[in-house]
Amino acid sequence: MISTTSSNSTSRQFWEIYRWSLLRHRGLGILYAVLLFLCFPLWGIVMRLGGDPNLSRDIAGTLGGLLILLVMPLAMLFTLILSGMLFDFMLKKRVSDLYYSLPVTRTALLLGRYCAGLTLIIAPVLLNSLIALALAPDLAWREFHGATLGNALLFFVAGVVLAFSFSMFIAVCSGTLLDMMISIFAINVACPVTLMLATWMASQLLLGFYGFPSVEALLVITPYASPWLCVLEQRWQALFWLVLYAVALLVAALLLHRRRPSESAGGGFAFTAPPVVIR
Repeated sequence: MISTTSSNSTSRQFWEIYRWSLLRHRGLGILYAVLLFLCFPLWGIVMRLGGDPNLSRDIAGTLGGLLILLVMPLAMLFTLILSGMLFDFMLKKRVSDLYYSLPVTRTALLLGRYCAGLTLIIAPVLLNSLIALALAPDLAWREFHGATLGNALLFFVAGVVLAFSFSMFIAVCSGTLLDMMISIFAINVACPVTLMLATWMASQLLLGFYGFPSVEALLVITPYASPWLCVLEQRWQALFWLVLYAVALLVAALLLHRRRPSESAGGGFAFTAPPVVIR
């Protein structure tokens, strides 16, 4: 990679980083694609072989439920794993010194890895969805939880982009991989649980009070739950805010990465604001 990224063209540097990142993590991508096949279209194949070949409607209903119950959780898990593997170069002292010494702009270095991660997460889901669609054409128009396959995939892709953008933003602000993972957990799990407990306590103590956080508010504090929130609520306004939030996180991460001190790797947070907000 050192010899192939010596071009002064930022776009050339981006594509070299992108291809190199895909090749380096192709093993994990293949494992992810196989697991998706086992928990999504394989069920349709078993139903097709074991029952009436005309039961496309039943197969579509089963696959639609599996998309929400198995595919989305698996995708979010690999989103977390890949974000840790792709952005750890900023979080280890010797590794960060090596990468930042390369004749590559920081924008190309981060954006190439970001796009490679999204490709590794989204492409296998779309491929397996096409296989499932071939097994059960009713998936194209059959609704499950109020969403067709096309709508569900649209919300899923937007949710993955948000979760991955959020992870990259946290990585840019963090000093170690442990700080990054704790911050992601704290924001996506501890914050919504605390908010829901506070809402429940207020409804018990205050007569006539009933309130629940809006979908848009939950998207801000739980990016990793965004696919389920959008699919179950079927609110296109929430999808708009989801995309806007993801773009804002991406732009913020790219700008902060330019200013990130290289010596912050392996230490505390790279910036003073993130730990204050998380706490």
